[in-house]
Amino acid sequence: MSKPTDIRPTGTALYFLPVHTRMPLKFGGETGTYVTCARARMTVADDSGRTAEGWGETPLSVTWVWPSALSYEERHEAMKTFCQMLAQAWAAFDASGHAMEVGQDFIDRRLPALLDELNACLLYTSPSPRDGLLSRM
Repeated sequence: MSKPTDIRPTGTALYFLPVHTRMPLKFGGETGTYVTCARARMTVADDSGRTAEGWGETPLSVTWVWPSALSYEERHEAMKTFCQMLAQAWAAFDASGHAMEVGQDFIDRRLPALLDELNACLLYTSPSPRDGLLSRM
């Protein structure tokens, strides 16, 4: 039986916002002049059909999350692709419960396979930082 706090994902929207820095930012061996912020909106519904929307945003900190000999652009594009994969997976995720339970279910049941999917698509010799990404989610 469902509880009044139970919800299920019903849709997502993803936006990429370019942010140019006032001054170059050096991190490790790389210097950047811009970052992309991934802004997401999720729509959820309860059993009675009421809906709500929530927003989240994070910078795609390529040099912080994925140190590699790969070019910044290769890693940047892969991270944007992964965000798109996540948005689609969330919209189709068939789970309901408290928001924290649904989030944990997504981490346990969908996230590892999505990262494997991304790595299978990448033609790089350096895979995406599986442990780094999963530990930050």
